[in-house]
Amino acid sequence: MGGTVNATDIMSVKQHSVDGGSGFSDRFASLAKVRFRSACLESEIVMAKKKSMAREYVWLQCTETGDLNYRTEINVKGGIAEKLKEGFMKYSPRLRRHSKHKIKRK
Repeated sequence: MGGTVNATDIMSVKQHSVDGGSGFSDRFASLAKVRFRSACLESEIVMAKKKSMAREYVWLQCTETGDLNYRTEINVKGGIAEKLKEGFMKYSPRLRRHSKHKIKRK
């Protein structure tokens, strides 16, 4: 039994302990369970998908003052939607009211 432990190894250890093995085999079975669980967790980490690069950070610039008040992440896969290009009504601290903010890429 090298670095990996699979389900058949655990079952064989359990069977040995049921057949009248010593207390050592019971401890070995619990150790094998722990190794098997950690091996499963490691494999889940390796198998996880990477975050796609279809998102991009952009600044929202106030059309009246020119301030870059907000930074947000937008989906650029398939192009930017027309609604996003028109802009958002966001709060401008300098004007102390809501105004149109458009996307600005740095």
